[in-house]
Amino acid sequence: MHLKELLRILLIGSEKQSNVKSPSKLNYKIILFLFASLFVIVHSSDYKAARRSTKIQRLETNFRGVDAPHFNQLNRAVNDNLKKTSSTGKKNKQQVNKDKMLYNDSEKINKAIEYTINEENKVPYYLGNVPRDAQLTDPTISSSKAVHGSTTQSLLRYHFRPVPRTFSKSYHVEDYFKLNATTGDLYIFVVLDRDELCPLHNERPASLASSLIISSTRSSSCSLTFDVVVKPIDYIKIVKITVNLLDLNDNAPRFQKNRTTIEVAESSSLGYFIHLPSAEDHDTGINGIQEYQLVSAYNEFELVAADQIDDSIDVLLKLVSKLDREVCDHYEVTLIAIDGGRPAKSGFIDIEIKVIDSNDNPPVFEKSSYSVTVLESTLPGTTLLTVHATDKDVGANAHITYLLSPNSDHAYGDVFQINGHSGEILIMKPLDYETNRYYRLTVLAKNDDNLVHLLTSTVTVEVFVEDVNDNPPVISVNFWPHRTHAEVMENIGPDVFVALITVKDADSGKSGAFTCSVEGTALFRLVPVYSQEFKLLTNQVFDREEQDLHSLMIISSDEGTPSLSSSLSFIVYIFDLNDNSPMFGKQKNYYFSILENSPADAVVGFVSATDDDSSPEFKTIEYFLHDPSECFQINKRTGEVRSLVSFDRESTAVYKLIVTAENNLMSDNSFTATGLKHRSKKLSASVNVTVSISDVNDNAPVFVFPNISFYEVEVAKNVANSVGSVVARVQAVDPDDGKNAAVR
Repeated sequence: MHLKELLRILLIGSEKQSNVKSPSKLNYKIILFLFASLFVIVHSSDYKAARRSTKIQRLETNFRGVDAPHFNQLNRAVNDNLKKTSSTGKKNKQQVNKDKMLYNDSEKINKAIEYTINEENKVPYYLGNVPRDAQLTDPTISSSKAVHGSTTQSLLRYHFRPVPRTFSKSYHVEDYFKLNATTGDLYIFVVLDRDELCPLHNERPASLASSLIISSTRSSSCSLTFDVVVKPIDYIKIVKITVNLLDLNDNAPRFQKNRTTIEVAESSSLGYFIHLPSAEDHDTGINGIQEYQLVSAYNEFELVAADQIDDSIDVLLKLVSKLDREVCDHYEVTLIAIDGGRPAKSGFIDIEIKVIDSNDNPPVFEKSSYSVTVLESTLPGTTLLTVHATDKDVGANAHITYLLSPNSDHAYGDVFQINGHSGEILIMKPLDYETNRYYRLTVLAKNDDNLVHLLTSTVTVEVFVEDVNDNPPVISVNFWPHRTHAEVMENIGPDVFVALITVKDADSGKSGAFTCSVEGTALFRLVPVYSQEFKLLTNQVFDREEQDLHSLMIISSDEGTPSLSSSLSFIVYIFDLNDNSPMFGKQKNYYFSILENSPADAVVGFVSATDDDSSPEFKTIEYFLHDPSECFQINKRTGEVRSLVSFDRESTAVYKLIVTAENNLMSDNSFTATGLKHRSKKLSASVNVTVSISDVNDNAPVFVFPNISFYEVEVAKNVANSVGSVVARVQAVDPDDGKNAAVR
């Protein structure tokens, strides 16, 4: 890598991650980081320092910070290089169009934002604005206008992607962040401690039941990832947000003990290494332990250090002068661990080194190192391999005991154990490739503990775990706006969003690849969103009156040998719309009768209509009466028809009415299953009602001849002299009806 490229990485990283106000301090940090790997051991008059290195060297040097003018000169060179790079990085138009065609569907709803901040910021801490930082476009405003900063009111709403709290150890974004649903402003409201969220040497696996994914590696990486859902549904986008936490130097190195004693045989050869206790620092990266110093008034020992694959440092004391117990039987030294912070923090331990008379030949391993590959499915109790060492001494001095080094036993003692007599290394618990695929063990060989002269040797054992297909795909589903079931509105579609399906497989390679499909129905389909996420969409328009729900099964199978699969079943409910008018049944007309002279507010009859829709606002019916005579009224809820007056059949015998039934009484705007408003018209039906007034004998007969006024009849002379002759015929009428009108 060229110096200019290296400086470009350092400068850009520092601009994003550093909050240093003074340019000179910033320059010093960058240049110090750049040259940190070049200085291995720094000596002063009283200290011997061992820095991180894979080689044991001794260098003596003085370091001075780079001043601001030199730093600005380097920065200008980097910027010139960036401009040259940007001017040549163009795609041809055909390739751009091809890319746009390939990823058009994903770009409709997918965005990603990454923030990098220091840990332990004061809260509430403003992180950013989702629509601005994700460069969202609101179609309700303009296809070319960004949502943030528009003068038109945006209809977009922002919510954290919901995940049910089903596991006590899961993490949820609402516990750490606040999101303004209207503006998209994102805040941190809990002080984020990187050392607590991402502990040292503890890689966090992702949890399926977490809406907040906390991931860390053995390096200084610590990130919090979660999803923000942007609605409404016809615009829905999922914005993936990653918050990278930068470590602060808020922890000092610490030893487990304040004092310890180490024994060494006086016959130990020059170059013999003594393992010293290592310190721990909860900080990472440059803020972690960077060097060890030995405070000693003696010249018999030299401090060296070796980097381990897990970023720890094995601290060793190298014997550089022959020991003579008769001259000096013990040494008092102090080991200091120093981190790379500015200012640096440190911790120390006092060490007593006792010189013991013992045999003068240490055990020697047959190999300089061991390496083995093992399947993760290997059963506990299986022998991994056998290490073997020999001792040039004879008798009791040649008896060897094997054990794991303190660091290895502390880190992996529950996974591996070694037979102290045979050197067999046993697997003690199931291995998991997805959790840890590599182990580096340090094995000690020492003489019998009963010997006065105890010598040890070490060898490195590397264990590579090979993956097997032992994890089936895991399927999860998210429903909006509900978290427990899915709903689809009838008479709308196809291509209506139903749910978001997420599939994860913890295996690697082919064993981690999978397929996902909807089983046994062509009514729905899956559309890929990300490599592990799918949209469930409808393929047709549904009618709730034909079928009000559909049972779905999502099946996912991996490509391992043998293949493993899993399934997830749930129900999709069809949401009702007001698409059915009220019906009065088979009766096309209603006929009622009421006695005349009945008092007002008498019951005339009932009308009744039904509605095939299921929703209460659609199924509830209201009745209206059209009555030109204004002699009747109707109960809007029950359909009961009552009189408003007392009727006189002789005045009007029959009344013609019209009754109308209407549904959708709640509101013209109904919320659908997807949370959107849908306007539904009121539907109605009418029926004719005939009311006949029944007669009551309330009228006396009336004579029409002779005239009622004078009751006189003229009789002819010849008729009057004849007995039995008809003198006159009287005539009377009755205005009543039927029998009540008969006159005798």
